[in-house]
Amino acid sequence: DYFFFLMIRRPPRSTQSRSSAASDVYKRQEQQQEPKAQVAQENFDETLEEQQTVATLTTKEIKKLVRPEFEANPHKYYPVEIFKKFGFSRNQCPKCQHFYWRHSEKADTCGDSNCVGTYKFIGRGTGIGQKGTKISYADAWKGFEKSLTSARVPCTSIERYPVVARWRNDVDYVAAGIFCFQPYCVTGELDPPANPLICPQFCVRFNDLDNIGLTGRHYSGFVMLGIQVFNRPDNYVFFKEECVEFNYRWLTEELQIDPDEITFIEDVWAGGGNLGPSIEYFVGGLELGNMVFMQYKTFHDGSLEELAIKVIDVGIGLERIPWLINGSPTSYTDVFKNSSEYLLQKLDLQINNDIWAKMGPYSCRLNIDEVDNIDETWKQIADLIGIQVDEVKKAITPIKDLYIILDHTRTVFMIIYDGSLPSNVGGGGNVRNILRRVFAILHKNGWFEKLKLCLLYTSD
Repeated sequence: DYFFFLMIRRPPRSTQSRSSAASDVYKRQEQQQEPKAQVAQENFDETLEEQQTVATLTTKEIKKLVRPEFEANPHKYYPVEIFKKFGFSRNQCPKCQHFYWRHSEKADTCGDSNCVGTYKFIGRGTGIGQKGTKISYADAWKGFEKSLTSARVPCTSIERYPVVARWRNDVDYVAAGIFCFQPYCVTGELDPPANPLICPQFCVRFNDLDNIGLTGRHYSGFVMLGIQVFNRPDNYVFFKEECVEFNYRWLTEELQIDPDEITFIEDVWAGGGNLGPSIEYFVGGLELGNMVFMQYKTFHDGSLEELAIKVIDVGIGLERIPWLINGSPTSYTDVFKNSSEYLLQKLDLQINNDIWAKMGPYSCRLNIDEVDNIDETWKQIADLIGIQVDEVKKAITPIKDLYIILDHTRTVFMIIYDGSLPSNVGGGGNVRNILRRVFAILHKNGWFEKLKLCLLYTSD
């Protein structure tokens, strides 16, 4: 409305108070201008008629278009040789039909929880966790940093960027590690701070709020362990084969995960006008990381052009690593260990460890975006663990609410700390929404009073 208002020419003031001579001059000027205005309007209309609309494929459509080509020619698009070197073979998942690489014939599906049906690591741990070593949230980062900075081609560890994306005009907040280097490092206009590099980047996303506190893998704010590599025509660093090698060695040497438990799924990534093959890797039904290889520029019709600068963008969810290794019922207990213990004590809450331990492996099924009937899913899980559905929900709901509070307040804190405030416009509106959600949960459960937060509103 504002811009429309600016485009409207203000009408001339009334000439009734003008002298007759002045009025005549004004009328002659108007008459002289009318033919010019009419010609200009006709030219403008003609220009509009000449414009043609161009049908543009969506990102999803482009991925669907190129997928058959990628699947039919794995040697061309995927690092086949390194998989073979490590003893993996290519197979097609009987459930989702995606192609994946496995180390053992026991891995009869791709490893995604949607195909496996459970998180297999809960209650037993994985890798060093099965051998009795528990790791913290901080330990997970330190182990990753040690492995990648000592790789055959060492990566430089850099500090995180602010979550408030002040260097970009198309987004408000960082939602993935690569956001920090777009567009200028990706296009080659600027050099990255290091190459190759790793970074523990705090990211925020507001699209999975209903899953937080339940699935174990969803957060509004999380740390993405990134590996970014920028290969220029005159400076090759490393690409697909080496990337798989370095991620695999971190999994099997630093975390000591059995290769038989690892699967790599071939996929296609597209975004921001770029496209390339990607490889997701899973352990025990949990996706740990995704290796994206930006290799092509995409056009409106789905045609591709080789990029001069080929970029690696690896994203790994830090929150998932201690969960996988320790085998906890949910990741939130590992990520929010101290703060959850504090709130549990203040709110006089107790976790029903028996129900959480039984429900945990099936929590992967509670993704609200992937089920048609969430109530029916709850009933199915209750039947599988042999507990009445009402009893399960009664034990889970208050603890889920507590995890939502911990997640949302951490996200709000990080955003404010980095220079942005809740508001009613743009990205700040999302921050306000999750803060209001925290207040709603506190009010619903009567926790304002227990935490004495009501004193903040009544005291001077």
